[in-house]
Amino acid sequence: MDEQRMQAYVNLIEQLLDCASGEEPAVLQQHADLVDAGLLEVMQQYAAYLDIQGNGNLAQWLLGLVGHLAEAMRITDAEVKKFLENSDLFLLELFLLEVLHLVANSRGDAQQIYPFLEQHQGRLNEQLLQILPEVAASLLGDKLDQQQAVATILFEFGNLIQQFPLGRRWLNLELAIKAYELALEVYTREAFPVDWAMTQNNLAIAYSNRIKGERADNLELAIKTSQLALEVYTRKAFPQQWAMTQNNLAIAYRERIKGERADNLELAITAYKLALEVLTREAFPVDWAMTQNNLANAYSNRIKGERADNLELAIKASQLALEVYTREAFPIDWAMTQRSLANAYRNRIKGERVDNLELAIKASQLALEVYTREAFPQQWAMTQRSLAAAYSDRIKGERADNLELAIKAYQLALQVLIREAFPVDWAMTQNSLAIAYIYRIKGERADNLELAIKASQLALQVLIREAFPVDWAMTQNSLAAAYSHRIKGERADNLELAIKSYQLALQVLTREAFPIDWAMTQNNLAAAYSHRIKGERADNLELAIKAYQLALQVLTREAFPQQWAATQNNLAAVYSDRIKGERADNLELAIKASQLALQVRTHEAFPIDWAMTQNNLGLIYSNRIKGERADNLELAIKASQLALEVYTREAFPIDWAMTQNNLAIAYRKRIKGERADNLELAIKASQLALEVYTREAFPI
Repeated sequence: MDEQRMQAYVNLIEQLLDCASGEEPAVLQQHADLVDAGLLEVMQQYAAYLDIQGNGNLAQWLLGLVGHLAEAMRITDAEVKKFLENSDLFLLELFLLEVLHLVANSRGDAQQIYPFLEQHQGRLNEQLLQILPEVAASLLGDKLDQQQAVATILFEFGNLIQQFPLGRRWLNLELAIKAYELALEVYTREAFPVDWAMTQNNLAIAYSNRIKGERADNLELAIKTSQLALEVYTRKAFPQQWAMTQNNLAIAYRERIKGERADNLELAITAYKLALEVLTREAFPVDWAMTQNNLANAYSNRIKGERADNLELAIKASQLALEVYTREAFPIDWAMTQRSLANAYRNRIKGERVDNLELAIKASQLALEVYTREAFPQQWAMTQRSLAAAYSDRIKGERADNLELAIKAYQLALQVLIREAFPVDWAMTQNSLAIAYIYRIKGERADNLELAIKASQLALQVLIREAFPVDWAMTQNSLAAAYSHRIKGERADNLELAIKSYQLALQVLTREAFPIDWAMTQNNLAAAYSHRIKGERADNLELAIKAYQLALQVLTREAFPQQWAATQNNLAAVYSDRIKGERADNLELAIKASQLALQVRTHEAFPIDWAMTQNNLGLIYSNRIKGERADNLELAIKASQLALEVYTREAFPIDWAMTQNNLAIAYRKRIKGERADNLELAIKASQLALEVYTREAFPI
């Protein structure tokens, strides 16, 4: 080889080493006459020189390029040029080599690597999943120390790409999983037990977050890999790593689909508590705070034990985490914990419901000060969901306005949580949006219910029974609620669809596994039976009573006072319509159930529910058989008038009209007072009701 060509080879190699990532094909194109076997020979020699000089990572990158060029040069010289000009695959191989080189040189420093990945986001595509094993194989070589170095690079790349906030989340996780799997080909348990355990642990995290594939199967893989890591990461030998792996295992158990939900949550809580035995506040304050936050989430969802107590434990754990996770020191973790706290406050049983919901809203709003859409789009969207849920339940302010705020927040969340990128979160948000549409006051009621049905049906496209049995059942519940109230279509058919969906939900939401959800679904099923048109009316009402009584076996006054009161109120309505049994006795049962409901549904605590029950009680007193008829009608009038203190025309036009109508009935039947005056009052109340009950809006 003449000296002049040798120098040309060296100059080309140095140009390749100095050029910006992605420009290598262009450099090679400019010097296509030098791309031959001689170049490859000199590149290998240059790589050996770099290795001697201590630039082993750069040497590996150059050797990787040699491998790709050697493969490309098996075709004709003319095709080599065409390959260099048009091959996206070749460009991706060079890009991946550059990334791995950067990972090695920076020792996994995200501040150096993430800007590079951000600059070249367009190259993060599915082809990298095929290229990564080939590139890794070209770098491994025969020497054990070189293989170990490459495994370390792959492990670090897996960590970095798993946490990379940009690009497609599902692809980043698949690349991380692939990188960990390749690293484990070197990091065997026998040769490198600690590295093997560390990689298994990180692989578990990736599986827990994985989007591709079946969620249930991914969580089982996360549990399995965490358990494998714990075979090496024992508490005695590696206490901190053992505790962190317990934490990761707990996360997988908390989300687990297979097995009994109640048991999985207990396993999660146990694992979190074990972790906290090592991750103390004094020794590991940040990890302690993280585990407290995770424990709070598990307590929020816990099935075993008293629901009220579990939520208090969740709130306490979140508050403990916030003692370390201050906004100044840990803004992202602070925001995450605020979101957890918001969820616990929204579901809280102890304390005043109205105050708890305001605390939930405030905590979500605080989280959104850090979780901006630009910086944290996914977390922003999930917090919008939490905020929407609190607005949906809010007591303070106008109910109609709160529901609009909820719908808006859900719609904002769906701008980020698109089906392609976040299918499960998209589906869950669609389900929540459906519930908000069911209760919406503004807009046409018929249209809102159609929107609710559509959103539920969209959710069920992702939340299939096999993959997401619980979420499927909850969405069936939402769909049933929409069908129960549907205006369009045949009323009889809609109620049959509602009953069918409730019955499907109960196939998963059993009393043993999901006692609360089972009871709530029984409650909803009872309401559908009470309005059912098909079948015998008397039989349907008996089915409704039975379902309400079943619900009350779980929804006790002590554990679930608000739900207990709501069920008593509903049971009262069915007793007032009951056909079987003595009419007089049924009305007494209805009065008793209403009065029980009012022990919880006070004007101060639950004004809207109180007004509803007062209205129902007024109608029951109007029909009462036992007692003095005149006195019963006075009680009916009083109850309706009390209801109208809350049911104003402006805030609750439909309920106001309904109560005016009930008041008219009582005035028309009234015995006390002047008959002529009572009839005038009845006419006036009916006329007021007709101002809302127009023929166009409410023909029935």
